[in-house]
Amino acid sequence: MERLLSMQVGGSREELDNQSSTSSSGDGALSNNMKTNPRTLAWLEENFESSETGCDLPREVVYKAYQRFCESSSMDCMNQATFGKTVRHVFPRIKARRLGVRGQSKYHYHGLKTKPDSKVATVINTFINATVARVKRNNKLDGQAPRSSRSASTFEELSTENLQQDQRLSAHLADSSSILLSRTIDNSEIAQPALPQALLSEPCWNRVASIVIKASVYPITTSDVQMFRQLYSGHCEAVLEAVGNLKFSAIENLWSFFWRARYDNDVEKLLSYDKFYLIIGNQAVQDLVMDIDVEFFNSVLNVLVSDVLKPIPSSVTQAIRDFAKRMEGWVKESMTKMPRRLVHLKLTIAKALALTLRRYTSLNHLAQAARTVFLNSNQTSTMLNDLSRLDIQSIFEQGSVICPSVDLASVTNGFSGFKALLSRYEKLSAQMDTSQCGHDVDLWAVWVDEMSEAALAKGTSGQQLCQIWSYFSSLIIRELTLRSAPAFGSFHLVRLLLDDYLVLAVEQRSARLSSTTPLQMFYNHLKNLSPVGDRT
Repeated sequence: MERLLSMQVGGSREELDNQSSTSSSGDGALSNNMKTNPRTLAWLEENFESSETGCDLPREVVYKAYQRFCESSSMDCMNQATFGKTVRHVFPRIKARRLGVRGQSKYHYHGLKTKPDSKVATVINTFINATVARVKRNNKLDGQAPRSSRSASTFEELSTENLQQDQRLSAHLADSSSILLSRTIDNSEIAQPALPQALLSEPCWNRVASIVIKASVYPITTSDVQMFRQLYSGHCEAVLEAVGNLKFSAIENLWSFFWRARYDNDVEKLLSYDKFYLIIGNQAVQDLVMDIDVEFFNSVLNVLVSDVLKPIPSSVTQAIRDFAKRMEGWVKESMTKMPRRLVHLKLTIAKALALTLRRYTSLNHLAQAARTVFLNSNQTSTMLNDLSRLDIQSIFEQGSVICPSVDLASVTNGFSGFKALLSRYEKLSAQMDTSQCGHDVDLWAVWVDEMSEAALAKGTSGQQLCQIWSYFSSLIIRELTLRSAPAFGSFHLVRLLLDDYLVLAVEQRSARLSSTTPLQMFYNHLKNLSPVGDRT
């Protein structure tokens, strides 16, 4: 405590330069930050401590944790360089160490560790333990003897033959841990879905086994089919675990090993490639695998975007979009030795998931941006004023020339409902703090759901509803553009949001009526656009 008090008063330049010499401007920035933000020093003391055993913590991870602390405490963040000087002052014995392959290495604090009872330790230690477990699992898959257990402090003390692999893991440590820190401190928020029912169904696999045995010229037994099932079940569990921990880079390796793009001696002993190919080459097995994959990929979607309106940190959103971008390429590269028909189907479901992830993350981004509009009384008031200047009746009558069958009364009621929605937001933002609005923030979503349900209940198809909405909302945006409406930017943002959410609402309703999921509907649509044909 004495050191904290002395630092709050302001230490000498010599004290601040124990570990490295800095310019006078840098010292001034550090001194000012310590005077204005003494809670930073207390936070470091509460969550970290020096380690005599030489633990390593990625600098970027520690800084991300500090940024999260600043956000929760409503205080300004120091830049990364100034924060690093503060860390070295509080823990003068730590050193900088660069770990990872050339071009991808990351700086670590050597001699710094988290305290066991800190919230930061919960996330960092969980990731490090998972990484060490993955190293051991990869060593085992490579046919190597398991190495003795080691902590994060000895991560760099690896045998020569595995150095390159572990350096890659260390290089990804900072980035992946940062994502975990940005997403949530409470890991219980991450859903852990069950495996697909088709994977656990004994009758399905018994039926498939009998078909494979009868059709195969090569001797295939029921035990071989059951071994394939066990391997695929373990594969799905491993992929779900990687997705739940946002370790997307591990998924590429899991796919490559299972689909035999990369040789695995242990798995080859359990089920040879010849038997594996004969089993997966059977169309009945392929159809069952795809039934499993449709349900499985829907579970992946629910893990990554459990609620499309719930705010997602930008770092997690970017990680999900990067995964969606690379997914099809990973599937194609991992299945180079598999039957063409199966590859085509797997690429189709991968494309369906990738496009859905992009749509959902884009909608989530729009929803977060629109909240700033809806919860700003000045903006909602301006929007209402702009709408009051429009001759809505004339606009809709003009539109009825192109759409004579449209019920103008329903369209007018929908417009009145939107104005009432803006009025509710105007009162809401004026009466209470936006942080206390709770579920009222998404009143717009409730309005779209009710409006779409009412229209579809009258016999309007989903396609017609979307077309009518798009056409008449375009007429309103056109009038606002011609009048140079002050709130045009807000209207444009809200319209993009409502367009996307209306399509989602229609899709979800159609999926409920057909007892399926939107992802499966999209997969079937893509499959019809590009039929399997005679692929073998």
